[in-house]
Amino acid sequence: MANTFDTLHYTKILEESGVERKQAEAHATATRSLVVSDLVTKEDLRQRLDLFETRLTIKLGGIVAGVMAFAFTLEKFFA
Repeated sequence: MANTFDTLHYTKILEESGVERKQAEAHATATRSLVVSDLVTKEDLRQRLDLFETRLTIKLGGIVAGVMAFAFTLEKFFA
């Protein structure tokens, strides 16, 4: 999973608001390690959706096959 978090930009924002550079860098590093691990990219989402679509297609195919088998069984039973 590719993650991006611009720690330099974040550090500059903190510095501009009065935070000392050393503290701003520490805060940026901590934020990156805590927040970035939960971020996903569009590619991550596409891969997960593709997997979900495949699984759903297989399950629905099984359901359709089961219903058709049941229908043919009923047809033979009542014919």
